[in-house]
Amino acid sequence: MKVFGQHVHAPIVLLVVAECCLSAAALVGASTLVSALEGDVASLTAPWLWPRALVFSAAVVLAMTAMGLYHPKQRLRREEVLIRLMVAAAIASVGAAVISWAFPVRTGPVTWAVAFVLSVL
Repeated sequence: MKVFGQHVHAPIVLLVVAECCLSAAALVGASTLVSALEGDVASLTAPWLWPRALVFSAAVVLAMTAMGLYHPKQRLRREEVLIRLMVAAAIASVGAAVISWAFPVRTGPVTWAVAFVLSVL
């Protein structure tokens, strides 16, 4: 398969799509968990949640791409992958903080933290 004239491996595309969906689900799950613990039932069906989940998942996927986790022929040990994953999560958290600062959002810092922990898992 070719994208912009470059060969892209189908399993890598599948991995990117799966991680995008799982990281969006992590933010939705974190928001649901934090809202349930705070007793705020109205924010569970808020229309602002899904666009922020998509931005969050894009930040996570871009950070993982920047750390080289989508390279098809990598020969990394488990420790190296975990370190790259942690650095990617740190990069994504900085990106999410910049987006939250530039465009004020109603997602609290506890929700972001729980979402990043869930996305790394």
